[in-house]
Amino acid sequence: MVKKETSTRGSCSVYLDLAKKHLVDVTGPLYSKNLSQVIDDALTAYLQEYAPLELLDMEITRLEEQLAILKAERANFGVNDRISEVIKATAQQQAQEVRAQKESLDAMRGDRLKNPEKLKSLAYQIKHKTIDWTLIKSRFEYESAIEAREDILTRLLALGKIEDKDCSGV
Repeated sequence: MVKKETSTRGSCSVYLDLAKKHLVDVTGPLYSKNLSQVIDDALTAYLQEYAPLELLDMEITRLEEQLAILKAERANFGVNDRISEVIKATAQQQAQEVRAQKESLDAMRGDRLKNPEKLKSLAYQIKHKTIDWTLIKSRFEYESAIEAREDILTRLLALGKIEDKDCSGV
């Protein structure tokens, strides 16, 4: 985003021939010029004739200031790009760590559910509606009791240890 150039303009009192001022006021709108612009153009023409080097130095200084602003903005884009890259890399790393942790928990849960006694105990509790999902959540390291319920019921249904009718009300 290019910042607006800071104005070095100021006000001053000028004594003018009122007839000439009136002519500028009348013809100015035809040429999209106001009195300030006409005076500024006249001063520029005067300086081009009588002080061209000083006028060039002023223009060079103005352009150097504008260039410095643009360079600073360009540097900020580079910084923002690097920050975005770091954020993206961190997010990807965190996502990968979460996936690895989830896979590890799934493997651990799968190993615990291979024990026939645990399967038999869980199936019995589900069939008799005595299962405590909060306890299952903590023992199998689930995020919530709802997640524990869904996963355990799905696994036991898939293994044929319980039936659909056993799942209602637990």
